[in-house]
Amino acid sequence: MHTSDCERCGAAWREVQAARTYLHDHIGDDVSLGSLARVVGLSPFHLAREFRREVGMPPHRYLTWLRMERARDLLERSNLPVTEICRIVGFGTLSHFGSTFRRHVGTSPSEYRRRTRRNPIDRAAS
Repeated sequence: MHTSDCERCGAAWREVQAARTYLHDHIGDDVSLGSLARVVGLSPFHLAREFRREVGMPPHRYLTWLRMERARDLLERSNLPVTEICRIVGFGTLSHFGSTFRRHVGTSPSEYRRRTRRNPIDRAAS
């Protein structure tokens, strides 16, 4: 690999990390590939390719994964209503949030909350 190729790979790595940080910081926002690419200074195509190469999934799937992880945490640790959690993690409708959560976690948000809170002593021992 030429030096310029290595420098370009390093720059792409930095830009992918910047994109990840931006997604973490804007988890509840409507972030398009185009807007994310503008933030980090890459074309949408180049960002999508490099992001997938570095992270193992495209930016939109990563954002969905982040949202589901945050939703799970809020369901386990807070008393916020599911509708508020839906809004916090960036979903416009409760039905879209519910179907996405079910697809990723395997159960509805309300059922997930009931299961993870039913036996807190057993969870601590696990």
